[in-house]
Amino acid sequence: MEPLILRVLKTSEVESKEEELLSYVSSERKEKALSYAFRKDRLLSLGAAYFLRRYVPGPLLTGPYGKLLSPCLHFSLSHSGDTILFLASSSPCGVDIEAREKPMEGLRGYAFSALEASRLRKGSEILDAWTRKEALAKAEGSGFALTPIKEIPSEEGEVLYLSKTYVVKTLPSRFFKAHVSLAYEKIGAEELLVNRIEERIEIPSLS
Repeated sequence: MEPLILRVLKTSEVESKEEELLSYVSSERKEKALSYAFRKDRLLSLGAAYFLRRYVPGPLLTGPYGKLLSPCLHFSLSHSGDTILFLASSSPCGVDIEAREKPMEGLRGYAFSALEASRLRKGSEILDAWTRKEALAKAEGSGFALTPIKEIPSEEGEVLYLSKTYVVKTLPSRFFKAHVSLAYEKIGAEELLVNRIEERIEIPSLS
């Protein structure tokens, strides 16, 4: 199986190519990006739109629970702070980033079972576990629609979820200065390696 490709794009890179990107992305994605009131949110949305236009072949479809799908590629998007992530895999996958340093008030009680909460001592552990739940829910494709959030596993490693086996990983925070986790459905015997790429925007000639 091919390795997981994790592309990392900063909003500063998006800002430097903003006018070109507005002409490059789809009209729907351009409209969505421009609809945001705050510039930071516009840049994050435009960066996600770039990834979709640049790396997702064929038409974009929408799954029954709102997940964007491609008939040619398994992928997942997430953004927070000044970072946009795009994960591509040979099997269903999900990625989540959380840039905040402290968890939202009440997150422990809202998202975690009593047993999970008892194991989470520090704020960083809570945020890591939160991104693992998010990544797993994205990989499965139904988000929080089928399973109460407290019942979605938050551990690392091989995880059985809705009768499928997933691999869930939290990546070193030094790479992102944020909390990042990914998940993918385990199809073969071996775990997939993660190939992290610091993205520089390149817009192909459309002529």
